[in-house]
Amino acid sequence: MSEGLIIERTEAEGWTSNSYLVADRPGGVGIVIDGNGVTQPLIDKARELDLTIEGIFVTHQHADHVAGIDNYRDAFTAPLFASAATAVAVPDLLPAESIAEGDVLEFGGLK
Repeated sequence: MSEGLIIERTEAEGWTSNSYLVADRPGGVGIVIDGNGVTQPLIDKARELDLTIEGIFVTHQHADHVAGIDNYRDAFTAPLFASAATAVAVPDLLPAESIAEGDVLEFGGLK
């Protein structure tokens, strides 16, 4: 397996929305971005690549982006990140680490 950035994606056909797994390298650090109800393939890939998931991100409060977030929360012991507005709009996401436009976060080799 080659070293380097990993980007995996699932698409929910009914919504045509995406969920992403992004990692710095096999055996390294990763994050997941949005749920779309099709989360198990990314959970399986994270385990296959022996990734440590350090963050679960929700980009906004629409149903097609929060569907399946609980699956990620159950699979990974990572904090959930969302904007304050998203966390308020979807109370089930709480507790969430608040992030805002312009924030710069680092996870392993990801920035």
